[in-house]
Amino acid sequence: MQRRYFKYAVVVLLALWAVGIANYWPGNITFGFGFGEASISLQIVALLFVAFYYGVNRSRANKLFWTAFSVKPDSAKARRIQREEIEKFKQTFRGYSSERLRAITAEKKLVREAVAAAQELLISRGE
Repeated sequence: MQRRYFKYAVVVLLALWAVGIANYWPGNITFGFGFGEASISLQIVALLFVAFYYGVNRSRANKLFWTAFSVKPDSAKARRIQREEIEKFKQTFRGYSSERLRAITAEKKLVREAVAAAQELLISRGE
């Protein structure tokens, strides 16, 4: 049970170290920039540890990143994006003849949203 949270704890501690909130090294080697009293600085040694830790756990980190930040195909956002794409293709195909639209749906050489837009236009024309 304790080992389960170990990697997450290490990531949190490394992040705190990298931004300078926590310090686990006797000296500070930082770089940063700022305007007036507001500044951002990162600790170089901590960033090296972060890079090493990422290198050791690359496949797992990539999997975690992509599952956390990618759009799920069944999500409402994905459906909304797909609907917007279909509407764009419908605007593009609006002036096409029915024969050309049938060719698009039969050949299926275009992306799925384009074919769906052509099918919807044919249905709306009653064909």
